[in-house]
Amino acid sequence: MARLAWPRIVTQHVLELPKLTAWTAASARAFDGPAITGDILTSWVTVGYVPGEETGATWTQTPDGEVDGLTREDGTIACQLVCSGSGDDVVEVRQRLADLLDDWQDWLLADNTQGGALLGHSRLQLSADVGLLLNDRGASATALIALEYTAVAVP
Repeated sequence: MARLAWPRIVTQHVLELPKLTAWTAASARAFDGPAITGDILTSWVTVGYVPGEETGATWTQTPDGEVDGLTREDGTIACQLVCSGSGDDVVEVRQRLADLLDDWQDWLLADNTQGGALLGHSRLQLSADVGLLLNDRGASATALIALEYTAVAVP
């Protein structure tokens, strides 16, 4: 039976990203879907959701030629990472965003099994479009992220 990898990847991201060093230092939060909270946030990511987009993830499954009986899944999970500040320090919010992205990519490279949810020959990587904004509420940096993966979920 084919097991979908993308829900496992989303869950691992929501659980593990806030534990990473830069994320802990920035008090960054991770949300499965929209960032719904009464808290004032300065750093957060939505996993599998980008405001204004209709699709949070796309995937295709094919029989895995390397491992008989398993199914390979290729997909992309949409994410949005936001860092904001109350002042006009664009450099600070851009650097915080870069630190969070660096920590995230390092984690993906160090654990391509997502805590044992995927088989070892899985691959995950980030690509991002980054934007900066400065208005009367302060500076912010945003990354629209494509979390691209090739994975085989553990049966």
